Amino acid sequence: MRSTSTATFCSPQSARTLYEAAAQLGEAGRTAERAVAARVDQARHHWWIREVHWSRLSRARKRKLGPRADARQTVVPGMDPCARRYPRHSATGRADHRTAWEIEAHRIEVGRLAVEAAELERQGRLVDPARLGPRRADPSLAAAA
Repeated sequence: MRSTSTATFCSPQSARTLYEAAAQLGEAGRTAERAVAARVDQARHHWWIREVHWSRLSRARKRKLGPRADARQTVVPGMDPCARRYPRHSATGRADHRTAWEIEAHRIEVGRLAVEAAELERQGRLVDPARLGPRRADPSLAAAA
């Protein structure tokens, strides 16, 4: 089996692609789902790391930088999405990672990524979460690369 980005993965014993075999087992699309979830996890984790760095700044430095935007504020092109406050549970004040995941899924247009990943999987091509969507246009991930 060869694993290049343009090759179709086939079993040595048959002409079926891995996607066709997965479809027969009812698992077609699983790779695409996992890749999209990994892409959202990556974006959410980067936001969390930036929140940790913010929390370690001195009070004077935080005042100098000014208030941060709300977690649910729409991110316009050119704006750093990780400059927003990380979502918190209202009762405890602890980080709300589930809400952050949902916000990031919406921000990076998870539906569009799912279509892209499903098409790659159907074609028998490699579904790499890091290559899904316009990664270069996302300033929050440019610093992590």
